[in-house]
Amino acid sequence: FRRHFIALTKASGQGDLEATLASAKTALKIAKKQKWLDLQVVVYMAVGATHLNVGDIQSALEQYSHAEETAAVADEKGHPAGKQLIVQARFAKGAALVSDGNFKEAAPLYESIAPLTIELEDRIMSLEAWRMAAYCYEASKNWQEAWRCGEAALDVGEKMDDEKRAASTLPYVGQGLLRLTQKRAVRDREGHVHVKMHQLVGEYSQ
Repeated sequence: FRRHFIALTKASGQGDLEATLASAKTALKIAKKQKWLDLQVVVYMAVGATHLNVGDIQSALEQYSHAEETAAVADEKGHPAGKQLIVQARFAKGAALVSDGNFKEAAPLYESIAPLTIELEDRIMSLEAWRMAAYCYEASKNWQEAWRCGEAALDVGEKMDDEKRAASTLPYVGQGLLRLTQKRAVRDREGHVHVKMHQLVGEYSQ
């Protein structure tokens, strides 16, 4: 498996889709025979990334869906990395949808990641899930849902310690919320956002 997976990653890095798929097929065959669910997910993710890099969004989404389904089975069977693998697969699917400009489908997908990150006690990923959901709702011109998710991201940021907050994408949350304050629905909240962001991150780029 290791030998074929190394060949897969090398071919993927070179943009050689045919060689990537050939190595992936063999690696998957071995992983399935050995019932290595986590390694199956890794292969699907790698192939999905290769498709995404060459602009084949639909094939990338198919591979990421296989990864998510396999990760869900791993989680059901009690694999310790099951939920983390689901999160990774959904983030990858979201990135593919955003690349394709499909923000309406990406928004609820990103939002669906948040409950899993809470179970994993991963506030960095929780904030990122809410932030991307807000971004995608905003891109879909669904201002109210974008504001709700942005506020959820801000709430996560408030609960972080200083070190994690500094490493997070919280400043982008603030930028997104400030953009939304220019929309009629939440225009009166600009001052609220400024105060919160200065409390949490100090000076930041607007």
